[in-house]
Amino acid sequence: MTSNMSSVVRSLLFALGFVRPLTPLGTFYALALILLGIVLGLGHMHPAAAYPESGLPTAIGLLGVCLLAIVVAGIGGPNLGGLARPALAFTLFVVWAWGRTAFSSVPTDGAPEVSMFVEGLALFWLGAFAVRGGRWFDAASAGGQADSEPGGAQPGARATQDASRETSTPLAEDSKAGERVIAIFFSLLALCMSVHAILQYHYLFADTLETLRRLGALDPSDPLSEGIAYALQIRRPGSWFGNANVLCGFLAMCVPFAASVGEGATGRGGAFVRVARVAILCAMAYAAWLTGSRGGGIVFVLALVLAGAGIALRARGVVMLGALAGVLSLGPLSASCPARAQAQEAVSLDRTRSASEDEEPPARRTIVQRVYYVRSGLAMWKSAVLSGHGLGAYARLYPSTRIRGAQETRYAHNFVIQIGVETGLIGVALLGWFIFELARAARRLFVSRRASPCQWAVGAGAFLFLIDSLGEYTFYFQEVFKDFALLCGAFCAAAAGPRVEGVESPTEKKAWRTRVLPLVSVVLFGAALWRVTVPELMARRCSQELDAVWDEMRRVLAQEPVAEGPGRFLFHLRQDALRFADEGVSWQPRNPVLWRRQAGAYASVGRIDEACASLRRAIALNPLSASSHASLARLEWDAGHRDEAVRLIDRAVALHPFEPDHRVERARILAGVGRRPEALAEAREARRLSMSAREYAAADAVLRELGAGEEESRR
Repeated sequence: MTSNMSSVVRSLLFALGFVRPLTPLGTFYALALILLGIVLGLGHMHPAAAYPESGLPTAIGLLGVCLLAIVVAGIGGPNLGGLARPALAFTLFVVWAWGRTAFSSVPTDGAPEVSMFVEGLALFWLGAFAVRGGRWFDAASAGGQADSEPGGAQPGARATQDASRETSTPLAEDSKAGERVIAIFFSLLALCMSVHAILQYHYLFADTLETLRRLGALDPSDPLSEGIAYALQIRRPGSWFGNANVLCGFLAMCVPFAASVGEGATGRGGAFVRVARVAILCAMAYAAWLTGSRGGGIVFVLALVLAGAGIALRARGVVMLGALAGVLSLGPLSASCPARAQAQEAVSLDRTRSASEDEEPPARRTIVQRVYYVRSGLAMWKSAVLSGHGLGAYARLYPSTRIRGAQETRYAHNFVIQIGVETGLIGVALLGWFIFELARAARRLFVSRRASPCQWAVGAGAFLFLIDSLGEYTFYFQEVFKDFALLCGAFCAAAAGPRVEGVESPTEKKAWRTRVLPLVSVVLFGAALWRVTVPELMARRCSQELDAVWDEMRRVLAQEPVAEGPGRFLFHLRQDALRFADEGVSWQPRNPVLWRRQAGAYASVGRIDEACASLRRAIALNPLSASSHASLARLEWDAGHRDEAVRLIDRAVALHPFEPDHRVERARILAGVGRRPEALAEAREARRLSMSAREYAAADAVLRELGAGEEESRR
């Protein structure tokens, strides 16, 4: 059984290019890298698998890779010197962000971000493990070469030579296997995403849109259906990410890897690698152009410039300078991404608009929107400058600080502003310390002029990620952030400097930090898996079951009149809804969304007092929720508490002034208490803010109820 497993592993290694003979330690090291690639690949191909709601298998798989790496590292004892300070900075940032979120008003809002940062910490160490463990390949290769020497050598002499080689060769000079694996992985991943994006643009989107139209699945009155049709019409490929801007930023991050893979190869294999490299870069550039991302296109051009500069610094002769010119020639294609975006914006659905073109918010003016998001973030940050509001707070606070003309968003599209809002100056300082350590690592590696092409690509990829995150929410996109954490660990490990075995460096005198910190990371990962991922997963399952029950209830209620048999069935459905709602709250008792859903379940069976109590609990957990205030206002109105209903709906509109539904509800309540002029003004404002056919219809219905006239309701 063991020999069969070993042969399978060796076959996989051979397929990935590891053709050298491996020791048992090198075999398990390679197996850890293969498993890591599978876990990361799964997260990229199925983005939902990277989130706590549905990513339990992925998280468990990553934890298993961490445990395997700890075992292998414990046997092989890789040098971890030079990693203490960046790892300590990253660990303190994660601990602070998690602790601040746990004591925020709505800690579960930041559950995905907590999981993301903790998994990123684990991947930091896995990146370091990949680089520092690469010496096991070289040791195996050296042994294999000695065994294959003509005439052979005496075993004792070979042992002496191997020992001498191991104690005299700097590790930083012979541990390049990990960086090569990382470069190959990201090059292939970028190629797969580029091909998928090209297929989306030229075939998949048009075929999906035609299928939906043929099946009659596009409902013009449904905002979600309208949004899907619009996205399919403009054909902005998002690959597995589902977001075109993030895809473009990810491709930019991968450009240095594609430009560095196989450099130095000679012969026929070298020619094939060079052709493949150019083909991959061309596919990435074309996919980036198809996305139409302005900011991502600029970062992609910067990536091409960096790749060209790296080739120029290592250029040897006219052939390499020609390769530089070929790489830089892709720049104009990527620079035309803004023009591509303008062409996409010209495509729009037929929508009913009450306002003129001059009055329409500049929804697609990218730079203006980013300024709006930053201004809203600064307004949030002022109320908690030092400590922040906890992870996930930006999305929760944005409706109350949203600026007129700004789009809906959950992210600041600038990682510095969002980290400041959610973790305060303390979090920004800790993250700044970590980035400073990355800069120090870059200085050590590049000033010494000993960086290999793959090491250079790792550092350039991390740098491009940070640049892209200054204008996009790539930093908070879980899959790409985990890639960034992996690259940071690999880069810091590569830049720590050459070390001779048996000679202790000053940084290794405090070895407890480099031994304890990886264990702390794994312990935090396990704790997050149990305290964050599992409850989130179970609560998500309860919500999905509750949605299914409500869909069935709507189907039964659509039958008029409801017969006696369906009536009994409806009773059991309502009981099931209560059971799933209560179970969800039991898993996450501090999640206000679940309390609001429980209130809906109570209201469906006529238990208004319990529904009001659940909504009050939701408001106590999240006082800034406009939806909770509006829902409670409707229930209080039905219960006859008119003054309380007016107070609550006023608060809802104040918290989210750009939500048409809340203004429609306020118009109805004001009309009910005899304040008709204010109700008319509120209904007109709701219609002015409406952006979908459903919202227009709701506002028009209120105007007709108030006797505003058919002409005004259509105006």
